[in-house]
Amino acid sequence: MKDELGVEYTEGHEIRVFANEHQIAWAIRRVAYASHRVMVKAYHSMPEWDEQEIGAALFQRLRSIFGDAAQERVSIVGSSNLDWKFAAQVEIGTRRVLFDVVTPYYTSVCSAVSKFTDIRRLGENNHPVAVVDDLESMGKWLPLVSQEAEVIEDDVSEETLRSVVAEAA
Repeated sequence: MKDELGVEYTEGHEIRVFANEHQIAWAIRRVAYASHRVMVKAYHSMPEWDEQEIGAALFQRLRSIFGDAAQERVSIVGSSNLDWKFAAQVEIGTRRVLFDVVTPYYTSVCSAVSKFTDIRRLGENNHPVAVVDDLESMGKWLPLVSQEAEVIEDDVSEETLRSVVAEAA
């Protein structure tokens, strides 16, 4: 950040900029801009923390149920030729059940809906499943996500996971 913005972030968690008296206004703008960039980056990373934790636990459950048919962190090219990442996949014959974690944050929901829409256009051999922490916590986002993917909670029973995969296959 020092080279890019002329601002230094110290080990003491301070933002430091060196300026003479003629550069005070510039220095204030630089610190404000750097602070803004840090907060935007942190905000956009928030959903990823939850998603990674839930995704890892989901994959372990799928692996224990479906063995090698379950794969972790797969990439699928959608109908738009965009490469989409999923937390896990269970492949049964020519059918793929693609699991991805969705959190009740704007960035997570919009990304997931775009991904699920693009993947569904590949045909019925691809079945997207949105995994959420809690259906109620999804609030206003749940109807939007459920238009493009089957939605389950991350703590569903093994029987429900088996059923989701069986119905898709």
